[in-house]
Formats: sequence, C-alpha cells, structure tokens
Amino acid sequence: MISLTEATKKPTAHARLLRVLMENQHQHANTIFLLGEGILSVASGIDRLKKAGVQIDTVYGTVVDANGINHDNVAHYKIVGGVAP
Repeated sequence: MISLTEATKKPTAHARLLRVLMENQHQHANTIFLLGEGILSVASGIDRLKKAGVQIDTVYGTVVDANGINHDNVAHYKIVGGVAP
C-alpha cells in the first residue's frame, strides 16, 4: 500500500499520476485525458503504481479527442484501493 501523502511529497511523474487519478477517483481517467494533464508514459506509470500496491481497474473503450477523431481501445484507469490518505 502506498500513502498519498508519501507519494506526493516528491514532485515526480509517479506522484503526479497518482494525484491526478485520486482527483478523478469517482470516474475512469483515460490515456488521452492523462496525456493532456502532462502525464507521459501513462501505461508505464500505471504499472509502477500497481507494483507499489495500488489497485487500479482498467477498461478499454473508444474516446473522441478534441479534434473529433475517434481512438479505439483506449485504456481508462480508476483507483479502486491500495492508497492510504
């Protein structure tokens, strides 16, 4: 289990990803949204969070970007456990 306080002490990409997911914890955040939030290498960051004990639900779906382009099989992530306040 990872502590949110512990993870956000350092301004790392890992902590930023965790913070953005926690801010959107009641909905799935998709890869395109996370890239727009400045999170690079989303899949790699999700893998690191999972290895740190964060439970993340992943589903795949179609997303329409700001330019109206459909993107199929985009990952959508949601934290479901493993993060202590």
